[in-house]
Amino acid sequence: MTELEYGVGGFTTNNVRILKEQCEEVYCTLSGRSESGVARMLHEQVLIDKTIEAIVKFCKTNGLHLDLNIEGLASFTAEECIKHKEFMHQLGLALKAENIKFRLVTVA
Repeated sequence: MTELEYGVGGFTTNNVRILKEQCEEVYCTLSGRSESGVARMLHEQVLIDKTIEAIVKFCKTNGLHLDLNIEGLASFTAEECIKHKEFMHQLGLALKAENIKFRLVTVA
């Protein structure tokens, strides 16, 4: 989501710097809908691991905390709910290990 792709206000290191000058803690928002890949990701540990690694790397590289927004949870099966809970646990541990704060927002 670079500024080149999304216009003014998209991601650039300069925009992050400006935000950090104005805010004590800067969070980036990661958003995904269950039908657009989240449910599929939850079924493959390799995808889970790669997703967590990419999230942690992005946050750490840019000195950002994380807001995680996953929509469509009401459509998850019971098995997917269990897998989602485990994903959140793994992600939380990985972020905590790097002193990255994170908040969860969901829309059923």
